[in-house]
Amino acid sequence: MQVAEIRALIKSLAGQHTVILSTHILPEVSMVCEGVIIINRGRIAAQGSLDRLAEEFFPTTRVELHITGPAEAVGPALRQIPGVLRVEHQGTANGAGIYLVEAMRDRDVRAPIAQLVAERRWGLLELHQMGMSLEEVFLRVVAGEEFAGALATEASARASSDLPVPGGP
Repeated sequence: MQVAEIRALIKSLAGQHTVILSTHILPEVSMVCEGVIIINRGRIAAQGSLDRLAEEFFPTTRVELHITGPAEAVGPALRQIPGVLRVEHQGTANGAGIYLVEAMRDRDVRAPIAQLVAERRWGLLELHQMGMSLEEVFLRVVAGEEFAGALATEASARASSDLPVPGGP
């Protein structure tokens, strides 16, 4: 059977049966399962829908945007928006800076970001809210906050190395 046929079979069985799927291929799980149970060291570490687990283990939301504006001004301006917790410059593509904005879950910062960009007369080429993948949830649950903190530190260090150095070339 092909992968698509297996997915269809699992979905059809799930309509009238409980299907237990044990795998580490998490993107496949996301495609076919409504509920997830994460087992760590023989114990249930978390269970629920992907949306519920993301809300439980990620108290923030993420927005990715592509802006044509001066990198030295964009980050600080985005950080001034109420609810924004962190701004990460991830590089450039097609002449636009790529930014990942992390905000409090109860604040939708997309409209204030668009307004800021318009007021500054920068170009907004892309803006979208990013969901959490099952792999990100799994890592947060199993590895805990320590691992997630190490990833954030590494990502932050990478992002800051992309920023232009004052007085540099």
